[in-house]
This record gives sequence, C-alpha cells and structure tokens, in this order.
Amino acid sequence: MLFNAGINIVAVGDPRQATFSTNNAQKNKRHKKSKIYSWLKEKECDKEITIEEINGCYRCNQQICDFADGLFPDLPKTKSKNNCTTGHDGIFCIPHNGVKVYIEKHNPVILRYNKSIDALNLSAINIGLSKGRTYDRVLIFTTKPMLEYLKTKDPSKAGDKTKLYVAVTRAKFSVAFVVRDKD
Repeated sequence: MLFNAGINIVAVGDPRQATFSTNNAQKNKRHKKSKIYSWLKEKECDKEITIEEINGCYRCNQQICDFADGLFPDLPKTKSKNNCTTGHDGIFCIPHNGVKVYIEKHNPVILRYNKSIDALNLSAINIGLSKGRTYDRVLIFTTKPMLEYLKTKDPSKAGDKTKLYVAVTRAKFSVAFVVRDKD
C-alpha cells in the first residue's frame, strides 16, 4: 500500500539481519526473514521500486564479511571499509579448555544463542540482544547447527542463519567460536 501511495519512500535494511519476524501469516510466508529480498527484487523488476544496494561495511573486516556472506550466498557480497589490523583478525575456533586464556588475552564480548547454551558460567549476551551493537571482538558459544556450518560451510545446516549472521557481524576485528573437544 505504501508503494502505491504516490509518495517517495526510502527504506533501509539488511535482509540478513531479520532475526525477528513480526508477521506469522501464511499469506507472505515465502518472504519471511531474509527472503524479503526476493520480494523486493520482484517489485524492482515490475518497476514499482528502485533498489540501491550499498554493500559497504564500516564495522567488520573483510574476513568477517566473507564469513557472514557465506551464510547467504544468493545475496550481494559485502566489501569491508574497515582496513584496521590488530594482529588478531578474522575467524577462529577455540576449544572449551582454551576459553579462559583466550578471554584474558583478547577480552571479547561473549555471545550465546540463548540462555540454554552452556557459556561456562561466564557473563554472556544472547545474540538477539546484541543486534545493533559493535564490539572489537566476540566469542560465540556455539549450537550444534553452528558447529555443522563451521565444518561444512553449507548454509542449509547453519540453523538460524540470521542470528548467526548478527552474532558474527557484531565484531570489528575477530570472531571466535567455542568448540567442544569432541567436535
């Protein structure tokens, strides 16, 4: 209705970050979460809207952007505008028994999917609450689907891709995933 109202509308968003859906109706189910992008592209093809893609990221370095883009291979790639290097940059896997040393050395913000995830009794933030925030480094306590994605790089095995995307893209310099010794 807004598009047909005869007014100029500017909307800004990242379809990868659709961590919360506000509409559970069956009518538009095929456009839920990141799939809204395909609907917008249809509107563009019908000349109803114009999409201007701005794919620059000022927060994350290129390694983090590349990892995050891998979750949504059908969406445009992101180009980092963050050229700072710190000597500990990119994506890392940390075993449970290395978490305390890693925290002491790199002082990351600790993220978890939700409170049911064992974060070794450390002060952790649920991923959904971290949306919109920026940190130098994050340490993510993984879920089984996250671990599967780390092993396979298959986005269909990542679980809630939008939450994983949000968690990873909070960091400017490094993202570390906690993996259990048996993983």
